[in-house]
Amino acid sequence: MPRPRPERATALAPAAVAAALLLATALRAVGLGDASLWFDEAFAAHAAAQPSLAAAWRSDPTNPPLFYALAWLAARALGSGEFALRLPATLLGVVAAALAARVAGRAFGRRAAPWAALLVAVSPLQVWAGREARMYTLLAVCALTAVAGGLAYAGLDGGDRRRDAAPLPSAAPPPAPRPRRGWRPLALVAAAELGALYSHNTGPVVVAALNALALGFWLAARRDARPAWWPWLAAQVVVGAAWAPEWAARFRRLGAANDALAAHPPLDAATLWALWRAQWVVPWGRAPDGAEGWLVAIAFVAVLMAIPWRRPAARALAAAAALLAAGVVAGLVVLQNELHGRYLVMAGPPLWAAVAGGLAGGRAGGRPVGHRRGAAAFGVTVLIAAAALGLARAFATPDWHEDARAMARRQAQTLGPGDTGVAMSYVERHDLTYYHDRFGLAARTLTLSEDAGADAVRPRLPRAGRAALAIRYGSAA
Repeated sequence: MPRPRPERATALAPAAVAAALLLATALRAVGLGDASLWFDEAFAAHAAAQPSLAAAWRSDPTNPPLFYALAWLAARALGSGEFALRLPATLLGVVAAALAARVAGRAFGRRAAPWAALLVAVSPLQVWAGREARMYTLLAVCALTAVAGGLAYAGLDGGDRRRDAAPLPSAAPPPAPRPRRGWRPLALVAAAELGALYSHNTGPVVVAALNALALGFWLAARRDARPAWWPWLAAQVVVGAAWAPEWAARFRRLGAANDALAAHPPLDAATLWALWRAQWVVPWGRAPDGAEGWLVAIAFVAVLMAIPWRRPAARALAAAAALLAAGVVAGLVVLQNELHGRYLVMAGPPLWAAVAGGLAGGRAGGRPVGHRRGAAAFGVTVLIAAAALGLARAFATPDWHEDARAMARRQAQTLGPGDTGVAMSYVERHDLTYYHDRFGLAARTLTLSEDAGADAVRPRLPRAGRAALAIRYGSAA
């Protein structure tokens, strides 16, 4: 069978990207409103119910406010149902796939764009994050945007687009990166870093990883290829100043806000395996069976084979993904908190953009940077099979969180005005409140601090009527 001509593959790239984005939308949106909101998601519902945008901005004392502002704005247009509350994360997940296609297309040629969009579209962790009313897809968009700005400032993006139609002759030397000394790449970097810092508490990891990547490139590059360091440093100072109010209001007290049962991830091989497995096995904590575990392990080999390591952009994207994952582990060790797959959502798109460069093939300096057709087919088959199996088992898995909707409905049906619904949590149970309001609970509600002793709890307990106790799954209570 004759191999498709590069010109034809390039011409079909936009349609292939559009098809991948439609697939990404379908995987994230199907049955989006079916499951009950769980404890963490209910913070978005609480923010959306606030009377003003300023109140929504202040609604969560433990997380940055940007996603809650988006949830409040979306609720004004779409309502406050489960589907509407999750839709911003869904759309941001599709944006992440489109942005990965953009980054891969500029770095490796337009034939890489569909592969990047497809890999992000079907990545189990990306799909799962796009189905919850949480800020992790927003964080992924900010992280990849920051990386894209850094690549542009270093001159590592856009240099290969001319080679789609006309590969360089074999004797031509690799083109030197052309640093961008204008303000636009730095403005993109600064805006994306600020977005990450105001999206989630792991935002500082994005900033630290990007600066470590920039320093590594600056030290490794030839002197004539190095971008100016002082504009970059000035941009980081601006970002720090703009983040200072959030640091003073919330972030500096983050350690004290952790659960009583906090524990940091051990620095061993099991943690490394958990970091990789999180991209494939969702929801977090679900144990893979033998076939799935083997596929995940082989997928790691396929990724190493697929990344075109000769290209600086590929090395930079892979390093960004590794630095983001390592930064998450380091931050959790400092804050004494447990590892969870949701913190690794932001590391996926840069990795898949790097892999797309190898799957698309092409030439750099006259040398092939892709792989022979058999090796490329192996990589694609393994990655898609691992993603398909992970998604199939994730969609077949029942809700791993407590069913607050069923709990609140039962309380509304069985408790009267003289009864009490008691919850134990470190903050208000916004998930129960959301459904209590929907089902018209007549009983009074009482939230008790989960780390309070008997002497503090006993005086607040009801003396008459029936009581329904709700303890958050995994709670210290």
